[in-house]
Amino acid sequence: MLQNYRNILVATDLTPNSVFAFQHAVMMARLSNAQLQLLHVVPEVDASIRGYVSTIMGAGSLDRFEQQHEEKARSLIKIRLEKFAREE
Repeated sequence: MLQNYRNILVATDLTPNSVFAFQHAVMMARLSNAQLQLLHVVPEVDASIRGYVSTIMGAGSLDRFEQQHEEKARSLIKIRLEKFAREE
């Protein structure tokens, strides 16, 4: 027999289909009294697109833009993850 899980990591892209995996993980966590961790990974932008946008914006502008908006993006994703978890 398998041991009970203590921690369960659920990767999600926050799409409607990811709800099923999350619901399954919640069920497993409840049965095992485990902690559930949600993970959302933002895919890296293709290098050719980055090059094009960087050329349009000007040298160094894209890097500065990313640095200035990284925290806001993290905050918005955190809010979406929390909403996703509450709704399910």
